[in-house]
Amino acid sequence: MSKNHLVILPDALKDLSKLEELDISDNNIPDDQFNEDVLRTLGYTLKKLTFGSSPEIANWPHILRHLTVLQELNVTRADIEFLPETAFQGFEGTLLKLTIKHTLLRSVPLAVARLKYLEAFNFDDNLYVGDYGVNVPIISGIMPYLTNISLTDDSLTTFPEVLKAFQKLKAVEMSLNDLKFVSDIAADAVKQVKYLSLRNSNITRVPAALDDITSLIELDLSDNKIHSIDRKDIQILPEVRDLKFNNNPILYISDGSFDYNYHLETLELRNTKLKKVPCAIESLLENIANHGGRSNFQFTIDLRGDEIECTCELKWLENLVSPYLANGTMSRFNILGDCRTVESAISDYIIADDGLKSCPSVENAVTINKHSLLYFFGIKTLNVIHNLTFALSHLHRIFLPLKFPYSCNDIECCNLFFFIAVAIVTKNNLYELFSDRITT
Repeated sequence: MSKNHLVILPDALKDLSKLEELDISDNNIPDDQFNEDVLRTLGYTLKKLTFGSSPEIANWPHILRHLTVLQELNVTRADIEFLPETAFQGFEGTLLKLTIKHTLLRSVPLAVARLKYLEAFNFDDNLYVGDYGVNVPIISGIMPYLTNISLTDDSLTTFPEVLKAFQKLKAVEMSLNDLKFVSDIAADAVKQVKYLSLRNSNITRVPAALDDITSLIELDLSDNKIHSIDRKDIQILPEVRDLKFNNNPILYISDGSFDYNYHLETLELRNTKLKKVPCAIESLLENIANHGGRSNFQFTIDLRGDEIECTCELKWLENLVSPYLANGTMSRFNILGDCRTVESAISDYIIADDGLKSCPSVENAVTINKHSLLYFFGIKTLNVIHNLTFALSHLHRIFLPLKFPYSCNDIECCNLFFFIAVAIVTKNNLYELFSDRITT
């Protein structure tokens, strides 16, 4: 019955003696026109109620107390600034899910703490709340069944400390807030969760504080401002299975970034600035197969929307997926996305006869030997200039993805000259960084 320009709860509803769900949202029913006779009649059967309109609802309709078996209540929109502590009287012992959205509330209502068996609480799009309004005084253990909380678009800048009070909390949704920096103290409030979503929260890098959330299974950092994924950003999450970095301006993913994520099943990197399939998945798959105890694992990397260059530089990928081919198709290991340089899906390009198979083999590739003149010149030059003035020390994060065409462990000649150029303006010791990446 939503969006029907109703101005009062119809009497005809009294004839629906077995009605269990009712949606009267987006009408023009004022808070004093919630027909009490109708609600009294429906109170014996109604388990789900959805209502909300603005500006008609400015006060909490107390006659909801007649809904004595209500299990789910959704307030979609209201000009309510205050909820009394008795707001949920009548169904405090039956309500399992509560949603309150688009209100003028300044804080989380204390009445919520009276919902003894509440399992899910969605308090979203309440722009006047902020950090202070969320940290209400709630005694630890007072809501022992609460597992899911959503605080989307509530003008938050950190994880509310009150979340520590919910001992069985498993999922936290905090998207559309302003979480530019996540401190260790703040992350401690959600260290027990398994699912965490921080979409569209102005985050510029993977928060190091996440290492306290060791039980995390799914992490969603989509729609942020992350430019790189470094080696230790994700390794600190040993149990994670699903990682989402969609719609981030990611340019670089460090080799070994996922080396210890043995349980990883899905890596989403849609609509990023990546130009190449991340080499980090090479060691990831090897470690999963050899050390993760997942002989029959399934892994998917999603690169849809990325401008991936499909050239012979991906020859290493053909060797990587060959053990997982079945009847000419990829199984267990899936790559989603299309090539920018040719009209082909990435997965098809890897196994097609006119794709990577037509590229020269690894054995014919030219590598840099430690006894070559090029290597000698590079090392000697680096030894002389590696301590000079620091200016561009972070440029290597952008250029390190320039890998040798046939292996993720070798380095191109052009990369050598890049390291020499950077060394001129850096005080970092690049000798180790360089020498570790040379093929012996």
